[in-house]
Amino acid sequence: MSRGRLDRYAFINAKLKTRLSMVLPDEFFIRLSRAATPNEAVQLLKETPFASLERVYAETGDLKLVELELFSMELDFFREIQKLVDAELLIFVNALMLRPEIENLKEALRLWLDRAVRRRDISSPLGYIFQGSIRHRIDIHRIVDSADIEGLQNALEGTPYASLVSSNAAEILSSRSLFSLETDLDRFYYSRVREASAGLGAEDRAVVERILGMEIDLENLERIVRFRSFYGFGADRIRHCLIPGGYRIDPEAALSSLGTQDSRDLPPEALQGYPELSALSSTGDASSRLLLLEEFLRQVLFKEVSRLLGGDPFSVGIILAYFSIRNREIRRLSTILNAKYYGLGEETIGRYL
Repeated sequence: MSRGRLDRYAFINAKLKTRLSMVLPDEFFIRLSRAATPNEAVQLLKETPFASLERVYAETGDLKLVELELFSMELDFFREIQKLVDAELLIFVNALMLRPEIENLKEALRLWLDRAVRRRDISSPLGYIFQGSIRHRIDIHRIVDSADIEGLQNALEGTPYASLVSSNAAEILSSRSLFSLETDLDRFYYSRVREASAGLGAEDRAVVERILGMEIDLENLERIVRFRSFYGFGADRIRHCLIPGGYRIDPEAALSSLGTQDSRDLPPEALQGYPELSALSSTGDASSRLLLLEEFLRQVLFKEVSRLLGGDPFSVGIILAYFSIRNREIRRLSTILNAKYYGLGEETIGRYL
């Protein structure tokens, strides 16, 4: 190992281990899930790094604004890492930051579609979208207010997303949906992260390929199940919704079996590579299976990421682990607060954590 690589990751590892020590422990989430009301739950956050959530809720009583604050805090996690890295690692972290930008853009595009194509009132949801810049200069109001598809392309001019809107324009208007565009946005994200990892060393590239490939595997598996069980899509339709570059799952092997499977069952071929999921192949109804599947998929990926913390400390794995653990923390907070809002009990909440 080169001295430069050792010095780079020793510094980053020390900084991130310190930050990870501030991640809320499982015991805290158990206490949070036992809170009787949303107000009682946010009160527990006052003495944590998430104290601003209590302030937002106290001032507005609006859980959607609390979620917006959570999104802003997640962006701050990325910005913290940007300050710690340089050169090729900064390029890589910037590529990872495309994910929250794309998710935020999707929300804006959905509002545009509702307003400009479906002619619905979107005045209320607009206030819950993050308005600032993430990786590119994107004017959310200009996107939502675009009169037509050409205006939407103009609003995104200067970003890599304008060409994706252009290539999907006909499909958007004919189907009155963003289905194909959102799929292309997801593919764009993964391709950019893979490209950004090309400047890293061989050891780092291997780590990225494994984690990124597992994310793609799990994303594709969830899509196969969702589109088969809920929409009745055939193999050809689903094929156009999948993301290339998986790690263990061969999508073609999974798709080839769809025609011979009962629509309520998960094709065994789709589960190859992840034997821990095989028990889900015919569990309950479609909704129950999908919820269990999503839960198990998160666990599989989290276990793999957690191994990075116990592995080579001088690799990009520490950065991937940090973002994954922080994202999980944000998701758990959002899940519990929403559950409290809708009056769900502790046992039900536990299934989603």
